[in-house]
Amino acid sequence: MNLCIYEDAYSADMHPLTYTRPVFDLRCGVLHLHEKIKISVLHEKCTYATRTFLQDYLQDNNFQMQINSLDPEDTLFVNSRVLPDALFQDSLPKDAQASEQFFVQNQQILAAFIPAQRMETVAECIEDGIIRWENFPSDVKRVAVEWATVRYPWDLINLNAEEIAADIQRLELQPNFNPDHFPYTFAKNKSEVYLGQRVQLKPGVVLDAESGPIFLDDDVIVKPNAVITGPCYIGKKSEISAGSNITGKCSFGPVCKVGGEVGQTIIQGYTNKKHDGFLGGAYLGEWVNIGAGTNNSDLKNNYSTVKVQINGTPIDTQSQFVGCMIGDHTKIGIGSTINTGTVIGTGCNIFGSGFPRKYVPAFSWGNGSHLDEHRLDKMLETARTAMERRDVPLTNSYEGMLRNVFQQTATDRADTRSKV
Repeated sequence: MNLCIYEDAYSADMHPLTYTRPVFDLRCGVLHLHEKIKISVLHEKCTYATRTFLQDYLQDNNFQMQINSLDPEDTLFVNSRVLPDALFQDSLPKDAQASEQFFVQNQQILAAFIPAQRMETVAECIEDGIIRWENFPSDVKRVAVEWATVRYPWDLINLNAEEIAADIQRLELQPNFNPDHFPYTFAKNKSEVYLGQRVQLKPGVVLDAESGPIFLDDDVIVKPNAVITGPCYIGKKSEISAGSNITGKCSFGPVCKVGGEVGQTIIQGYTNKKHDGFLGGAYLGEWVNIGAGTNNSDLKNNYSTVKVQINGTPIDTQSQFVGCMIGDHTKIGIGSTINTGTVIGTGCNIFGSGFPRKYVPAFSWGNGSHLDEHRLDKMLETARTAMERRDVPLTNSYEGMLRNVFQQTATDRADTRSKV
């Protein structure tokens, strides 16, 4: 039986993070969403279905995935917005003799088992890489399920703490902090501290795992007097600045530099927030740079729930603590202030005093009071320089993807006339 992890029509609700990646490549906890599903389902063969414009760069950038190519064999389709848990695993068909069926929650199809003889019909239901199950014949058996799912970026932020613990179990990691190897580090609740290879803990580091596990992946460096509170995951080759306070519920992907006070935040990877300043309730993409002294708000003065604009519509998050969502290749200047529930799109350059707008379209340039369109050639030049500093090439397919996003978002920034 084959496994296919696919995007559905709600991928846009994860903007700005999913302008430049599939939903299944988003991080929550230690792992990406597709990695959790693969571990839970344990099929030898896995394919992926995503928006067509993402296909070439995913395959060219060593993603090691079979993209948008369905094989004529029995296939279990799983929506990439599913967070697999025990209920998910118990609901799935266990053998190749399973009947054709949809797994449905709140009238949304979250998974499907389709036998080989009907795979051509599935192919006919795909539009621009998105499987439209509503176009599939209606005679399929429907099974009601109650699975954990995500739809908006703040869902990932809110679930991150428990997913760190769940992923450590999925990976079957064993605690391994040895005080003899780190005599100048204080570790509270050592049974919940997990270290990868070649981790460096400088003098005065505090690892407080009393409230949840701490996992420092391979080649992580934590500089003197930094405090890390669990649950927390720090990705490979990342660096925590001296004197930092990582207050928990955080996941940082690979090759990040993080400093200041950071709490309840996910960073996809390859991002710098190295200096003092507060970042909380946030999800940052890749190749983001946050200038020194920049702060964001994650709580309104009246303690009401935070509304966030997604695809032109204000959405009540039903949460008091929501900071900011920042797309790939966006730069925030020094001393900036970011309001509660702010969305800043891909490829922006934001600077100056005052709060920027709570919704900043992709490829914008400017300060809190005025935005222009960020010239694509200048943005790509900066992106190439930033990536080369980390020995990552800006490939033709990756550049093509960014150009596509620029075109997709043109209407969104129609009121920014001048070019900078």
